[in-house]
Amino acid sequence: MHRSGYTLHPELIERKAALAEISTRIVPLPDERRAGDTQLVFFVEDDELRDAKHWRERLCQVLPVYEQPNRVEVLESFPLNRNGKPDKRRLEQIAQG
Repeated sequence: MHRSGYTLHPELIERKAALAEISTRIVPLPDERRAGDTQLVFFVEDDELRDAKHWRERLCQVLPVYEQPNRVEVLESFPLNRNGKPDKRRLEQIAQG
């Protein structure tokens, strides 16, 4: 995916966040304002359900500007697929919702 002239890989950004003890999954969405660009929706798993502002600040401390979220959604737990892994399709539905 492309954003602001950079090629990004959500899995690598998720790993950077994990090093800062932030459990996140990223859903890329087309940026309607900039053709060919991508918006990043970060889903953060937090059983305390702290607000999105808290997590945005934490993420912005550990990620360069071009990898930072456009939007942060906080979930008590990620929806899981049949294999017990985070359900990316369900997260995409929520992101587009």
